[in-house]
Amino acid sequence: MFRAYIKTIIAGKKFAFISIYAPHFDANFFSVLTTTLLRVQDCFLIIGADMNAVVDVSLDRSCVQNYPASSLSSIDLCKFMSDLNLIDVYRIFYPTKRQYTFYSARH
Repeated sequence: MFRAYIKTIIAGKKFAFISIYAPHFDANFFSVLTTTLLRVQDCFLIIGADMNAVVDVSLDRSCVQNYPASSLSSIDLCKFMSDLNLIDVYRIFYPTKRQYTFYSARH
């Protein structure tokens, strides 16, 4: 679940920098992750992750295809973000930009 994490204090505030890898589809992953991260209540969370899911299919995928497992993962990701009051900082600065970090010539 966590690949790596570090807790630190910056300017008198506690931060937890967390690296996460989510499997392609695991029905329990985000609920377990939520429970785990709720234990880190005394820190601001900064999460870098490969969630293997997207928040907005029309903006975050180059090819909009409807796969049931992918749709469920995206729903779970949105619930996870909502439950922990997380924001996608990239979308704050670029609310409508289509940009991808993964490219596959095969797909």
